Amino acid sequence: MGGVFLRWGVPGFVTVVGGTALAVLMTGENIAADLTSRTGAALADARASWVSVSFDGRDAVLTGTAATPQMADELVARVAAVHGVRSVTSAVIFAEHASPFPFVARIDAAGIAISGGVPDEAARAAIARATGAAADDLRLLSGAPERAAWQQAVEHGLAFLALFDEGEVRLADLTLSVDGRARSADAWDELNRLAQAAAPAGVRVAALDLAPPLATPFEWRASFDGARLTVSGHSPSEDFVDRLRAVGGDAVPVSTSLVLASGAPARFEATTLSLLENLIRLEQGTATISDGQVRLEGAPADHQIAAEITVAANEVGADVDLAPPRVAPYEFTAIRRGDAVVLDGYVPDAATQARLDALDGIDASGLELARGAPERFQSGVDFVLEALSRMSAGEGSLLGTAISLSGRAATTADLAALKTSIALGAPQGLRLAVTEIEPPLLDPLANTVAEPDVDTAVPEPAPELAPAPELEPEPEPEPVPEPAAEPAVELAPGDEQAAAPAPAVVREIVFAATKPLGGSIALAGKVPAEPMIRWLGVVAGKVPVDGLAVGAGFPDDFIPSANAGMRVLLQLADGRLAFDGAAWTLTGRTLSATEREAALAALPTAPGWQVDVTLLPEIDICRMKVEAFAARNAILFQSGSARITAESEPALDELAGYLAICPEATVHVEGHTDADGAAELNLVLSVARAEAVVNALTARGVRAERLYAIGYGESLPVADNDTNRGKQANRRIVFTVLDEHR
Repeated sequence: MGGVFLRWGVPGFVTVVGGTALAVLMTGENIAADLTSRTGAALADARASWVSVSFDGRDAVLTGTAATPQMADELVARVAAVHGVRSVTSAVIFAEHASPFPFVARIDAAGIAISGGVPDEAARAAIARATGAAADDLRLLSGAPERAAWQQAVEHGLAFLALFDEGEVRLADLTLSVDGRARSADAWDELNRLAQAAAPAGVRVAALDLAPPLATPFEWRASFDGARLTVSGHSPSEDFVDRLRAVGGDAVPVSTSLVLASGAPARFEATTLSLLENLIRLEQGTATISDGQVRLEGAPADHQIAAEITVAANEVGADVDLAPPRVAPYEFTAIRRGDAVVLDGYVPDAATQARLDALDGIDASGLELARGAPERFQSGVDFVLEALSRMSAGEGSLLGTAISLSGRAATTADLAALKTSIALGAPQGLRLAVTEIEPPLLDPLANTVAEPDVDTAVPEPAPELAPAPELEPEPEPEPVPEPAAEPAVELAPGDEQAAAPAPAVVREIVFAATKPLGGSIALAGKVPAEPMIRWLGVVAGKVPVDGLAVGAGFPDDFIPSANAGMRVLLQLADGRLAFDGAAWTLTGRTLSATEREAALAALPTAPGWQVDVTLLPEIDICRMKVEAFAARNAILFQSGSARITAESEPALDELAGYLAICPEATVHVEGHTDADGAAELNLVLSVARAEAVVNALTARGVRAERLYAIGYGESLPVADNDTNRGKQANRRIVFTVLDEHR
């Protein structure tokens, strides 16, 4: 029943009179407060928390939402019965009764949605303003708790909701349930503070399920250095962090730097625990998770551990990249069989295996990957293969840092090259343990194979050599004409007056073999027979023989003398062998006094030989070693930068050792690039790389005043810049050793 309820009769009169008397003594505010207090007590007795009463003087107004008119009429009567109330106006709204009284607010990517019940339109408006809800399914319901307490409960729940990017808060009367995910790291901190604070009076928090902010991607990383385990990235909970710390037990300390986050992939906790258990079985390694991508990499101690870890990692869906196991001793073997070289043993990585397999005549199928290679392993392998390329049969091995070579040289020139290489020594950091090199089995004129009894250290002339006319069924050479009948031949100065009753002796240089420092032998002049031309080309290192021709009038000992002289020339660092028709001349230089003595001892003792063999200066030895170093090494840099890679550090150690041979020489370090990019930038890069090498050598004890960094950019290519192979050749560091410091 709505409207105004009036009281008549004597009691009413008394009340009105009493009220008038009170009005004389009390102000309007005091009257309203007194009546509000006394009517509140009356309503509490009626368990009517859904209704509110307000006064204008002594006139009461009831508001709220009731399920039936009878509920409103009962409360109007109760208020009217309160002494001092003049009239009662009912503004009660009638709505469906709900118990418990529901309220739900949700948030997701689409925004906030609210539903459930409100006790009145004022409450609906207040909630809409607070949430800015995109969807409002609230409706008037009766049965709400005491309005002030209910409003505080709603506000408390919405405080949580404001910090979520997804979640919901739910009220059942004054019982609150909260479930959601923090929208940021700061929001996560604020949520934790809010959760620890006391709820409003009368509000009971039944459920509080808070999740940290979403991490996209959800990343996790663990690294093990053989002694300590370090874990970083994201974790779904604090409890899980504690479980991770327990993985290492007492033996392996675990350091964690984890941030709580949501978004962990399925089976994250089981996967990470499995990864950590296997990671600490490696000598070193890393494990990573990025959303659903799982990876384990590292270095196992042996094949058995590698197999077990691979199986376990595959069970949790991890990609596995394990380094080859470590072996000791580390062995590499190369055996020449005919035209092929068969490799066996170990190499440190697949790139090395592929490089070797790509070489002509190399069978690398017997190689296995393993760790434990010495620092200069690559240089040692190249040293062995270079030696085998000069053998007709043989074997080379690298056992740890020890190199062993044995076999037969393919030609006399190859024998000389092998001895020179052995004299120069193994690459820096390696040593020559065994070197057993036999001379070739080649008859210089007939190209037949025999088994001469020749001392390996100093080859002797082949005993079976004979004058040219008896070597091959060729036409007999014409006799040497008298000097007067051969105008094309000029006698050497001072020989014009010599008597020549016997066969004429040609006085010009009729045959010469010249060997430059670090170069190939050049042949020129005449020899007695065509087979000897072929032999000289082979013995000198398969060099061109276009400068040779068949001549006549040679002395009987020409062939054995040429044989002996060529063998000695091949032992020299550089030199020249010449025959002028009457005498032999041999000049040259050796790397050491021992080599010089061996060369002189190998020459014929017959008269007619002029010999001048000296020692090679230190500066030239230095150049030879630096040139040999450059031929088998490349200084590598990180792409697009002047940062030298770790792979090149041992090579720089080796180079610094060679430069110590000539401590007063100046060294130009030249940087070159390919033609990719701007020419100006390439010039700057080439200078920076040259300076980086200079700095690296200085750090290794080479005096800075000896070194000059020069950059040429792309201006001096040695190959075509249109191909990857050409570009690689153009990206280089060149070393030039000068005679004196300046």
